[in-house]
Amino acid sequence: MKNNKRALAMMTAAFMAITPLAATGMTAFATSITINKVAGDKATHNYKAFPLITGTLASDGTTLTAMEWNTAINREKLATALKTFDSKTFKNFTADTTPADFADMIKGYTNNDGLAKVFNDDEILSKGAGTELSDEGDTFKFEVENQDGWYLVIDDSTAGNIKSANILRVIGDSEPITPKFSLPTLEKKITAADGTNPVDANTAAIGDDVYYKLSSNVPKLTGYDHYYFIVTDTLSPGLTFNPDSMQVKIGDDLVITKDDETIKPSENQKYYIVKEAVENGTQIKVVFENFLETVKANNIAENTPVTITYSATLNENAEIDRTKGNPNTANLTYSNNPNYKGDGTPSETPDEPTPPEEGKPSDVVGKTPDDKVNTFTTAIKIKKVDENTQPLTGASFKLTGTNLKNVKVASGSSFVADTAGDYYKLKDGSYTKTAPTEATSAKYDGTTKYKKVDTAGDFVEATEGTSVEATVDAQGYITFYGLKPGNYSLEETVVPDTYNKAPDETFEIAATALTEDAATWSISNNKFTFNNTEKVYEITIKNKKGNTLPSTGGIGTKLFYIFGGLLVAGSGVLLITKKRMAKDN
Repeated sequence: MKNNKRALAMMTAAFMAITPLAATGMTAFATSITINKVAGDKATHNYKAFPLITGTLASDGTTLTAMEWNTAINREKLATALKTFDSKTFKNFTADTTPADFADMIKGYTNNDGLAKVFNDDEILSKGAGTELSDEGDTFKFEVENQDGWYLVIDDSTAGNIKSANILRVIGDSEPITPKFSLPTLEKKITAADGTNPVDANTAAIGDDVYYKLSSNVPKLTGYDHYYFIVTDTLSPGLTFNPDSMQVKIGDDLVITKDDETIKPSENQKYYIVKEAVENGTQIKVVFENFLETVKANNIAENTPVTITYSATLNENAEIDRTKGNPNTANLTYSNNPNYKGDGTPSETPDEPTPPEEGKPSDVVGKTPDDKVNTFTTAIKIKKVDENTQPLTGASFKLTGTNLKNVKVASGSSFVADTAGDYYKLKDGSYTKTAPTEATSAKYDGTTKYKKVDTAGDFVEATEGTSVEATVDAQGYITFYGLKPGNYSLEETVVPDTYNKAPDETFEIAATALTEDAATWSISNNKFTFNNTEKVYEITIKNKKGNTLPSTGGIGTKLFYIFGGLLVAGSGVLLITKKRMAKDN
């Protein structure tokens, strides 16, 4: 059967039984249906009420007399649908069954959500415009005069909103309806390896594992024949998913096991992973198989925690921009329409929603907002120059730090003359994006434009977990990527010929004010400056020429003679002095 267009309706605690009584001739009074708003529900609702059976409400507030079917109901199709739905209860229902006889059939009936689904069908109930419930601030309200009856209330809301079972209500019952649907949520956090200290952002070095925890709850499942529960997690290119680290639990004790075969039809109490490359990284979907059946089979209560934990490794593609970082976002896809009858042919992946068939509702699932966490890392760049600040080659440096694990080392970048470039060369050998002006032209090596070509860089494992060593490129640059807070030192291990070794540099890297969108880095050594173009901390290390002894034949010979003469003269004075002292004695 065709389902109703986006029928979103609130749940009622119990179906109000209809008991036929003789007409009393009572005058109907102004009656109403009131629906309380749910705290935290930000969806836009558009409730509409449709009469199924009209009559006169008796003084007890629940009994209708002089009942008649709404002429908008196709009773032949209703008869077929009711027998398909519950052949035992409705075996004698026909198109000619009176409302009173129908009321006798449903005395004490408990499957009210299923019954509401039967009526909520365009081929059974021609809904037309319906009567809208007005938004009264904290409630939605429907009030009429002389229109007592048994009503179906649906929410003809926009796609994606949470949906729950339809309301079957005798109008005139003044008790407000408190909606009993739950709004699924998903929270993502970065944690320590043991799952403690949840945060929205952290720092890491390349090669470090980052630990994640995703938390949700078992929603209210009233009225559902099938329930989609799919967590979609998108890792940025700088993060490598570790599938063997994943653990999925409902509550404290029920561990949901991984289904490597993705069994079709799926088995209970399992999940499978769908992994694929996307434009902004890697996407993994954790698909729960037969979520509804698993919850029922294990007598799991509403609001029981659903937890997913796993790790990812920060890799050589890690982003060092402190305003970007290496984000990881997650959301939950969930069923939002219990009024949708999932009785069609199962797809190859029955636990993932597929495009609906023609005439079926297109919004059978909702999705939570993305929840983002972020991991930040940083880099330092060495610029090696001579006494005249010109690039100096032939130097190697060792970076030592207790927090090193793996480091991406790039020996700078090359610049190629290109009219489409956006760099200019300065006379000191460096490049800038600032165009020369009449006032600054003396600092520039012409007006030629250059294009920057980055080198790919090598992925280097820290020696004994504490140091890495690399050599500067032809322009005197070397960059160490993928550093996290800690104490570090730089030592020049290979000194260019004819130059003296530069002093060691020590520094501490710190990160503060971490949020899911940005990090604030600092370096204790004030010789470092932040290069906003390349997003690295840069230090210029200068080498000076070594001192050499003068050669013979020139001023060195003269100095030798002078110093030699002084020594001879001095020895003569000393000899005379000694003789005089001896004579005096």
